Amino acid sequence: MPFDIEANDYEIQVQEKPNSCKGNFFCNVLTALLLFMFTIIFIFQYILPYSESNKYIEQECLINKVEYPTSLPYGDNGGNAWSTCDCGRRCESWSPCISIYTNISDIEIKLGDNYYDGPTSCTFHNDQCRDGEGYRIIEDYLNESNQPYIEYINKTVTCYINDVDNTGYLNKEQDITSFVFYIIIMSILVIILLCVNILCCRK
Repeated sequence: MPFDIEANDYEIQVQEKPNSCKGNFFCNVLTALLLFMFTIIFIFQYILPYSESNKYIEQECLINKVEYPTSLPYGDNGGNAWSTCDCGRRCESWSPCISIYTNISDIEIKLGDNYYDGPTSCTFHNDQCRDGEGYRIIEDYLNESNQPYIEYINKTVTCYINDVDNTGYLNKEQDITSFVFYIIIMSILVIILLCVNILCCRK
């Protein structure tokens, strides 16, 4: 009879052993899904834009035209060289839309400011204009809007041109701070997920 009790105890221990990793499959699936999600975000936010940026070749561009407002905004669209800006909660106003042009092989190209900011209708435009609804503020914008003209007109500057679709930018600099920050956050999350997975396996 004592022998039978020891045998039964052994059988119970053998049967319960596989349950020591209960939940391991769920942890692995959760880890894989989160890593996949963050990898996709990283690819679309950093890797793909970087690979596409190689199509923009550094050149010396002569700035032959600069568009800037010469009168206060009017009408529903603000008039020439004005674009809307956010001046606070339920507030929309106007700020200058400065456009800089160059000629490459007799083709006029409007230059964007920075490739990584994406395509925009203006080279320079401040889309945030707190207190911008004030008349004097808009008047100050108008008085200051000729500064890019003075700085760029008939000047040769470094630019980045895509000869295939005839687009270009003044800068091609990625925000390293946000890139590094994103890498750190992802690394921390991966470590946390791995630790959770290991602890789950040990239960």
